[in-house]
Amino acid sequence: AEGVMRSPGLILSRQFEDGIHSLRAYYDLVVLDGPDMWNEVECRALSNVVDAVVLVAPAQGAPDLARASELFPDKRYSTIVGV
Repeated sequence: AEGVMRSPGLILSRQFEDGIHSLRAYYDLVVLDGPDMWNEVECRALSNVVDAVVLVAPAQGAPDLARASELFPDKRYSTIVGV
């Protein structure tokens, strides 16, 4: 959605949400590389447009993994550890 150059705040825009909803009409699965877990505002905005979340963490885990249930309370999520 952002292209080559980062556009801070785009995930918070109505255009981003409309774009994701438009993609759903054409694709069965839409994969987004979302913000870091420390960016609570962007995570909550992303939560409004996704059905599920996949978390990727190093083998030793990460402190942010526990926050996922707070930031995405009504979403299904999987955790991949050891990457």
